[in-house]
Amino acid sequence: MVEGDWDGDSLNAVTGERWSRRFKISVRILLVPVTAWMAWSLHEYLSHGGLKLNYDDPHYFSSLTFATIIFLTLLALEILKPLDRTDSRSVRMRLGFVSAFTSLLCLAGIAFAWTMVYGKASEQSAVGSIVTNDQATQRYLTEHLPQHGAGYTKVPTGVFIQSVEFKGASNVTLSGYVWQRIPREARVKPGVIFPEAGDAYAATEKLVYQHDEGDHRLMGWYFYAEFRQLFDYGSYPLDKQNVWLRMWGVDFQQRVVLTPDFAGYPPWKIRNMTAMDAKMVYGEWNPDFTAYSYLSNPYTTNFGFARPAGISNSNTPELYFNLGLKRDPQGPLYGSLIRWSFIALVVFFAMFLITIDEERRELVGFSTFQVMSFAVGMLLVIVFDQNAIREATEAKGTVYLEYFSYALYLMILFVSLNAMMVTANIRIRALTWGANLLPKLVYWPGYLGLVLAATLLVFF
Repeated sequence: MVEGDWDGDSLNAVTGERWSRRFKISVRILLVPVTAWMAWSLHEYLSHGGLKLNYDDPHYFSSLTFATIIFLTLLALEILKPLDRTDSRSVRMRLGFVSAFTSLLCLAGIAFAWTMVYGKASEQSAVGSIVTNDQATQRYLTEHLPQHGAGYTKVPTGVFIQSVEFKGASNVTLSGYVWQRIPREARVKPGVIFPEAGDAYAATEKLVYQHDEGDHRLMGWYFYAEFRQLFDYGSYPLDKQNVWLRMWGVDFQQRVVLTPDFAGYPPWKIRNMTAMDAKMVYGEWNPDFTAYSYLSNPYTTNFGFARPAGISNSNTPELYFNLGLKRDPQGPLYGSLIRWSFIALVVFFAMFLITIDEERRELVGFSTFQVMSFAVGMLLVIVFDQNAIREATEAKGTVYLEYFSYALYLMILFVSLNAMMVTANIRIRALTWGANLLPKLVYWPGYLGLVLAATLLVFF
């Protein structure tokens, strides 16, 4: 270390050498457990997913990410040995490089986590058990229908969706066609009920076509209905939603079960967006999957029937059509993050006005009151943005994008406290060393590290 004052801090050569030696020993001691931690996390991650990215079940991804970032940061400190330099410029450059390097590692970890989240399959959000062909349907019904389905009439039912539009956080409007193939010998009243629609019986009011085909009668209806469903926006704007059509037969007491009319489609592949209009406009959403599924919903009533059957029997599986959508994150991310990144930059640059030199402090007009005014102004902008996010999602808890604002709150508080301590002439070595250099070095790694921690906690 250089003798005498180093940017306003009276560190003599003996003191500098002692701190440099302690720093190197500390880094080397920490490298041992961190290296073991990283090796163990890598082994566990590879043993569960192999060399490829395991999007669906990324075991130990969070542990491996943190261990790698800490390991590489300590390795950079060990290689560069910044406190061994003999001039302040070299010390600043080397410490600044380590700070920027750690920040980039955190940023890369966030981007990598986003890639894994967005690439993860979302079929598990489908309601109940997915069926993709007649054989799978038959196996499911045989296992779950009373008496293995004996005495039940199976009515093939299909849908074709032409439009989907979200009407607020919990309402969605769907339009399209629904059809049924009614067996000739069955005494079944044709029609479909959408029990979760605003008007459940309006689904099959508009008969569009009917046609006799051999042993069954084909009937098709046009529907336009609004559904109220529970959507989870906790991972907004990387959220994925499942819009479902829950379908009942019209007869409550008849032993009828609806089955997917796979004969009305090409061979079903979940990712091919079968049963969707190819020209449909999804707005801020991207199509992800379509699937039929079954679920047996328990009911606490028999709907008044002495001998429940059909819909009135809660053991009868109900047919669902699932439409998986994932949000296009570009709009929300760019809109909020660009403003918040600009605020983070402004707050960072404001730290260069924080000085222990009283004459320079008076020259730039730096005071405790001005620091507090600046912090409040920045906080108001973030609060308004955060309220807009909550109004858009109507989420009960915290959504993922809000963690960026919470991390920024902490950094603004950190800078404000740093400024107040400097103006109060509180001589703490971490503040006076290098003219308040240490807070500047930890600002970006601290902010991006908090965001990375929130990202891994939310998604993994």
